[in-house]
Amino acid sequence: MPISVDKDGFHPSVIRIYAGQSVAWTNLDKVPHAATASDGSWDTGEIAPSKTQALQFFE
Repeated sequence: MPISVDKDGFHPSVIRIYAGQSVAWTNLDKVPHAATASDGSWDTGEIAPSKTQALQFFE
């Protein structure tokens, strides 16, 4: 599931995934960004401009 990140936020802002699926965040901005769960259970770490970080979810 691809998500783009820019100065205006995440696009799409809401997704639905199932156990075993991956999400890939691509930073389209000129500054680093990160995606973090509200409960802290996962974090992409800092994503540099023009780079992609993917996480696979098992629950």
